Amino acid sequence: MSERSGKSIFAHKQTYSRKGSSKSRSVSDIADEAERLDGACPHAGNPQPPTILEGIRPSEVVALIEQRIAEQNKLLRRLRKEQPDRKDALRGIRSDTHVMIASVFSFPDPVGDMDQAEYLRWRSDVIVFARDDAARNAAEVLSIVEHLDESHPHVHVLAVPICAERNMRMDAKC
Repeated sequence: MSERSGKSIFAHKQTYSRKGSSKSRSVSDIADEAERLDGACPHAGNPQPPTILEGIRPSEVVALIEQRIAEQNKLLRRLRKEQPDRKDALRGIRSDTHVMIASVFSFPDPVGDMDQAEYLRWRSDVIVFARDDAARNAAEVLSIVEHLDESHPHVHVLAVPICAERNMRMDAKC
């Protein structure tokens, strides 16, 4: 990323399941917040719709995850019948399986004080980093959105594991 002497950025990356838990929110919760749906972001005083920088709307990510899981579970059922010796490895994708990787990157300067050119360079670096990070983790970036409605501008990245022989269950923790 760009050299930012004397400044630090906030970055957070976490995996989520469709079900969520007492310790973690669900895929839908995260997508709703990223999309700024009603009631999903009480921390933002005046939530505004995000700017979609790449990909699809966060709510569409949730629908795509559900579609991919249904297709993959159908494949896994067929493979279990064909390969009974691999029954455990070919279990279906559970609702508590972490199937999404969400990252947030926050620019160090407040919205009102930021240098626009510096911010755009930083944002471009974040997008490149997020794509590379997803590729290193065998995931596909589906949505990158920007929020300027809080004190610091920030970017949300939503990615999902790629279904492959080494990760048949779309497990984001693999």
